[in-house]
Amino acid sequence: MSETGPLDRLFEAMEDALCVIEILDPDADGVVRRVRYVHANRAFERHSGHPNVEGLTSDVAFPGLEQHWFDHFARVWRTGQPSRFTDEAPSLGRVYEVSLSRIGTVDARQVACLFRDVTLQHAAQQRALQMAAELSEADRRKTEFLATLAHELRNPLAPIRNGLDLVETIEGMPAGAARLHTMMSRQVGQLSRLVDDLLDLSRISQDKIELQRTPTSLAEIVDDAVAACRPMLEDKGHQLAVDVPPQNDQVEVDAVRLTQVLTNLLNNAVRYTPPNGHLEVWASVDKAGLHVAVGDDGDGMSEEELVRAFEMFTQIRGNAPREHGGLGIGLTLAQRIVELHGGRLKAKSPGRGLGSQFEVHVPHVAPSPPGTMPARGSLRSSEPAPPTRILIVDDNRDAADTLAKILTLDGHETRAVYSGRTAIEASDEMRPAVVFLDIGLPDITGYQVALELGSRDYRNALTLIALTGWGMDRDRERSHDAGFEHHLTKPVSAQIVLGLLADINAARATTV
Repeated sequence: MSETGPLDRLFEAMEDALCVIEILDPDADGVVRRVRYVHANRAFERHSGHPNVEGLTSDVAFPGLEQHWFDHFARVWRTGQPSRFTDEAPSLGRVYEVSLSRIGTVDARQVACLFRDVTLQHAAQQRALQMAAELSEADRRKTEFLATLAHELRNPLAPIRNGLDLVETIEGMPAGAARLHTMMSRQVGQLSRLVDDLLDLSRISQDKIELQRTPTSLAEIVDDAVAACRPMLEDKGHQLAVDVPPQNDQVEVDAVRLTQVLTNLLNNAVRYTPPNGHLEVWASVDKAGLHVAVGDDGDGMSEEELVRAFEMFTQIRGNAPREHGGLGIGLTLAQRIVELHGGRLKAKSPGRGLGSQFEVHVPHVAPSPPGTMPARGSLRSSEPAPPTRILIVDDNRDAADTLAKILTLDGHETRAVYSGRTAIEASDEMRPAVVFLDIGLPDITGYQVALELGSRDYRNALTLIALTGWGMDRDRERSHDAGFEHHLTKPVSAQIVLGLLADINAARATTV
């Protein structure tokens, strides 16, 4: 185009493409099929690849673009309302950001078209969206992997746990064997906690954990955490000093989760303190909330390690996973649980070799009225359950047989089967009062077995207990929907199983 004035020079200097089109011969309905190019700058010719378009009459919006652009031209021309959109030009392999505005009145039939090439930005955005989708899919697969891993680990842990419980019933066990039994029980418990930590971290990351706040003694929370860590403490010869408030100092927290926090902090202190070290736990309750600190005179942390202490899968204090073990998730999990309580968890250390201290603060402590604190401790009632007909269903024969042996020794009539259809047949023959039922069976699932048993005439006298390696929240919801009254996650100690049976019997007795 010739340069005849400042406006023309401005058009030519623009990096964005600009053209002015005139609408030709619209039909009675205002549909546009032909346009004439009144003006076009060099950027337009460069983007379109078609020079010398001024004065050109065309039945396409401009070479390489789609016909539906005529609809945009017609709408802007008729209404006078500007339009902005992003569109692709497949034949050019480009993406454009387009702005349309009417020039003059409707009778002038002119529309200005300003567009810029955003192909690179569009490609970057598509890559970002793809990466986000891939990350989301990877996170989903990670969650599924953790659930499957937990299931696969829990299945062999169940018969080991049962076997250890059976060994414990042997009278006159030699001292050496008793020490081995204690060591094996400790290691099975540690492995079970690692599996639970993995799943809990996944649940918290997805906001799938809800706190169950109850009035609880802070002293009992500390005592339970110390008891869980006692075998590790004794194994390394550590001395532990505990300073806790009286039993009547109660707090409104999720006792199970807060005990988990303190257990993780103590495990961490034990792990990173050389043998014969010194650990301390102190706790207090005041108007600001509850405060708990776990300190040690162990390895300590540098400033850099303090910054990274709560990052997932981080091995702190010397980065020596072979020496200290652990998955690097205990502190991350502890921090998330404290944050769910609205609190904070801080790490302190004077430096490497000078020990560390972790401080928990949970605000808004609500003292509970006297006498309202629920009983805690063993699930087993003071009175054992009377002899009961019990069916155990598990495709892991070792798990089924060892649990049957435990229950038989407790005086119950038991039968173990190893598939879903066999379970239905055995149940019809035996008419049990309780069924311990695995979910992942080789022929039909435990859910299907539960639904099938739901139609039996003896169902009202039957208690279904899921005993499975699947322990995610959705697994518990699904078992409940299928008709299970209880859901236990492997491995389960004999104490919990027998206690649950006693509680079921006590509940039945009150309804008779």
